[in-house]
Amino acid sequence: MSRFSKAVGFAVAMGVVATVSAPAFAVPFDPLNDRPIAIGVAPSSEATLQSILDDAFSYAGPAGTVDAISDQNPTGMWQHAALPGTGPFTTAPAMLVEYAGNAASNTFGIFSGTDSDALTSATIFTGAASSGSAALLYWTDQHTLNILCSPGVCGAGTYNIDAGRFGFFLGGVDGNMYTVDDLNPGGRAYALAYEDPTAPTTFVLAFEDLAHGDFDYNDMVVRVESIKPIPEPGTLLLMGAGLLGLALWDRRRGKSRGNA
Repeated sequence: MSRFSKAVGFAVAMGVVATVSAPAFAVPFDPLNDRPIAIGVAPSSEATLQSILDDAFSYAGPAGTVDAISDQNPTGMWQHAALPGTGPFTTAPAMLVEYAGNAASNTFGIFSGTDSDALTSATIFTGAASSGSAALLYWTDQHTLNILCSPGVCGAGTYNIDAGRFGFFLGGVDGNMYTVDDLNPGGRAYALAYEDPTAPTTFVLAFEDLAHGDFDYNDMVVRVESIKPIPEPGTLLLMGAGLLGLALWDRRRGKSRGNA
């Protein structure tokens, strides 16, 4: 059986208090990353990120169907795929593999926010989690997240995480490494995202856990389902401008009719 098989049972574990990340100053950050980037060489005793992706996406095609370099996705934050629905919303992160030397203490979590000094976060997997561990993320409404999982491997509890704007992080000895480059030391990429070519609402996330590591991005690899990239800020501005233009056109047309 593949080591990437997912756990199917869930149980409620002890709650873990959500944390707030607090850099020295508030800066609205860009959720879109510059990609692609280079990937470091993995030690001979570890699987390369490419081989991990080949295994993870084996159902989608032959090896190389998802390329570790060219298929890097720039998304750093997502929303639930069911939005703009009214909920409830569910997604199920599953750990595929972890090669980090600090695996026993590393964590995997979710965060939301728009400013660097106001990030609400919650732990999904603790250091006790291993390959095949899975969790259920359940939003009862857009801002109330419940985390369910096997006892002892995650931060089960209820948290204030926005289903319309969230990202992920790996927590380790050097702090949190986020899926958003702007939030990381030096603005560097510590996480790579890959979209499933057969299911656009499924992503595989690959992390580097050390500030000065080897950047082979195999320290923790997680699959997350039922998510989609948040709308790009430029798209929202264009939509707003279009709506404004439509309103002005309609107003002028009304005046024209009144003068007829």
